[in-house]
Amino acid sequence: MDFVNLGGESCQKHLFDLILRDVRGTTALGRLKFGQWVLGFAYDGSRRVDYVASTEDIWVQPIPTEGANVKITN
Repeated sequence: MDFVNLGGESCQKHLFDLILRDVRGTTALGRLKFGQWVLGFAYDGSRRVDYVASTEDIWVQPIPTEGANVKITN
């Protein structure tokens, strides 16, 4: 996890690499990878803090034996 402190702002980035499973949790179906940024803003003289979250670089990889069932059209 990356952390950056910018005075009244702080920013964190966390990379996720998740294994996707069926509803019983017994069979792996694929992987989901992505990066998530969270930026927090603090205001001087008040207790107010605002947050902004962003998700980027989303990558989905099905297990070859399961198939993705994707239909591509033009």
